[in-house]
Amino acid sequence: MCWIHAERVINRLIPINDSHTKAVDDARDQLWSIYHDLKAYKLNPVTEQYQAALSNPMQYQNLLRNA
Repeated sequence: MCWIHAERVINRLIPINDSHTKAVDDARDQLWSIYHDLKAYKLNPVTEQYQAALSNPMQYQNLLRNA
């Protein structure tokens, strides 16, 4: 998966008010947070780190829904 291409979907969203802008910004932050967590896991594959990165299934489902 190319993370830049994943972010393009988020960049296509056109927020029409402040709450939409915040939701788009939060989605972008979540995407890059997952990226950094997985990169850290790759460097140091400790199970606890991996579980912490994926501990919130709603966050993952929201990203899938928006992709």
